Amino acid sequence: MTEKQRTQHVESVGKERRMRRFIKKKILTPFADAVWSGEKTFEIRKNDEGYQKGDVIIFQVLDSNLLTDITHPLNGREYEVTYVLSGWGLSDGYVALGIAPRLTEEKGENRRNGE
Repeated sequence: MTEKQRTQHVESVGKERRMRRFIKKKILTPFADAVWSGEKTFEIRKNDEGYQKGDVIIFQVLDSNLLTDITHPLNGREYEVTYVLSGWGLSDGYVALGIAPRLTEEKGENRRNGE
């Protein structure tokens, strides 16, 4: 599947059909470690993407000091947005996203740790 096909893939999300978006986002190493271990199941992000439940975030891990790409098991892994919260103590324009490892459609397996 090409990158264009991936970002325009239509899937059933909830009770409605809409475009499931695949969004690439950078993440610093300490936060990536916590997401990978399962300890961190949320992201606080500027809502520059208009996040919606069902969107998929594909992470690219950056070194905390040099801000360059590094090798990390979270790189390229897909996490589904399970919940979007705005307001309620968050700065204007920011959201809290509930995230969960996305199951592969082909195998019905979890992509985290190759499970």
